[in-house]
Amino acid sequence: MSGKATYTIRIHGKLDVHWESRFEPLVLTRDGDFTILHGEVVDQAMLFGIITKIQSLGLELFDLCRTPSFVNHDNQ
Repeated sequence: MSGKATYTIRIHGKLDVHWESRFEPLVLTRDGDFTILHGEVVDQAMLFGIITKIQSLGLELFDLCRTPSFVNHDNQ
């Protein structure tokens, strides 16, 4: 991964809003039995830090998805 990318991370279980500060700058939302973390990740170190935090808190990582970045080659 080079540079910034947007990720959606799905955690099994419903986390309260107070957990959001632990995962800043990601935004926390709930969807059924899942909690969704969504936002910009600046590099792999930050991504691995988020995954490590999820694991150390005893949370179950269900899904992690990088949102595709579209490059407009016409402007390059």
